[in-house]
Formats: sequence, C-alpha cells, structure tokens
Amino acid sequence: QPQDILRSIEKSKEFSLLIKGTCYGLMGTDYKGRDLAEGLFYGFPIALTIGLLVALASTTIGVVAGLVSGYYGGFVDEVIQRTVDVMGSIPLLPILILIAQSIAKTYTGEDKPIVMLSAIFAVLVIFSWGGLAIIIRSMTLSIKSELYVEAAKAVGASNLRIISKHILPQLVPYIAASLVYSTPNAILTEAGLSVLGIRHGYPTWGNILSEARQNGTISQWWWILPPGFLIAIVSLTFVLLGLALEKVVEPKLRR
Repeated sequence: QPQDILRSIEKSKEFSLLIKGTCYGLMGTDYKGRDLAEGLFYGFPIALTIGLLVALASTTIGVVAGLVSGYYGGFVDEVIQRTVDVMGSIPLLPILILIAQSIAKTYTGEDKPIVMLSAIFAVLVIFSWGGLAIIIRSMTLSIKSELYVEAAKAVGASNLRIISKHILPQLVPYIAASLVYSTPNAILTEAGLSVLGIRHGYPTWGNILSEARQNGTISQWWWILPPGFLIAIVSLTFVLLGLALEKVVEPKLRR
C-alpha cells in the first residue's frame, strides 16, 4: 500500500518526487524543455544593447576621425585615410570567428561570456567607423571652403569653434541617419555569428537559432520563425526610424 511505503521512509533520509508529464511553453519549448518565449524576451534587451552601443561608438569615432581628417588635412589626413584603407581591406567575419574561437578555447573564467561579448563588441567598433569617416571627411572639405568659414577664420575664431559651430551642425542629419542604420547591422552581425556557432553564452535570438541548427530541429517552426521574425522586425524598425529622422533634422526633405 502507498501508505505503508510512505511510513517506512525514515525522516532523516532525503528523497525527491519526480512527476513525469508534458513540458509546455507560451511559444513552444526547445530540446531541453525550456520555454522559448522567455529566451525571446531576454534576448531583446541584449540585442538592442549590442546594436546601440556598437552604433554609438563607431559613429562617434567615425565623426571625429572624419572631421579631423577633412579640416586639418596634411599628415593627419594621410594617416587617417591610410588607416581606413587598411581596415577596409581586412575581412571582418574571419577576424570575428578567429578571436571568438581563441577566447572560447583559451579562457576558462566565470566571466567568459562577458569577455567574449566585449571582444565581439570591440572588433565590430574597430571595423565599422571607416566608411563614415570617409563621408564626413568629404563633407567637411566642402563646408570648409565656404565663405562664412573663411570669414570666421578671418575674425580669429578658433578651429574648435569653427568645427563645432559651423561644420558639425550641418553634418547632424547624416550622423543621425548613420547612427540609426548602424544599429541593425550590429544586431544582424551578432546573430549571424551565433548561427555560425560563435556563441558568447547570453540568451540572444542568434543563440536560439544556433541551438536549433545544432540539434537538427530546423523543421520545428516555433523554434525558427519567432527569433527570425524578431530580428527582421527590429532591423526594419530602425530603418523606418532613420527615414523618419531624416525629415525631422533636414528641413529640405519636408518640401
């Protein structure tokens, strides 16, 4: 009888009760029975943080480098432009895979996910500012030759004042658009690395797709479609936001 079995158990003995049943989740489960909806919710702030931080850092570096290169010219301009050429000739994806794999095999600390994510962030920033710097440089060269800039120099305005008051405000529309458009690029790159197997350990949409690929469950649509749709929706959101901001910061586009 069940009562006799329970009475025979000593109080000092530890025992556990395992109830077998069906695992379920709001949007289905993965191969470990984990709710995929939780992974999708947790992955959103991580993906957004990666995209925004990479976009902010790369845009800032690109704007500063482009302004300095275009305004001062000479040796400084040559150094910055050759650096951009070198960075542009190095393939980004193999570098990311090499660095991530090196960290994954050599680093064993508890903060390994943070170290790997920081390395991916640093590489994305280093290789993302060159294109913006070239465009900002060409725009700075054009603005620098305007008469009001020459007049500001004639009355003794400092270089910093000319850059901040006369050149930089005219670059704001393009900087805002570049900042918004750079965010989905970083999100897509991180997701692509995760799908290729370069996972940093945090629950992101790319990691969900990577686990589906590694476990041969591509046919399970509830595991594949939601993270894929979320990546596409977030990227499209930033593109539409960039188009809307262009009309706000550039009056000529309102006509």
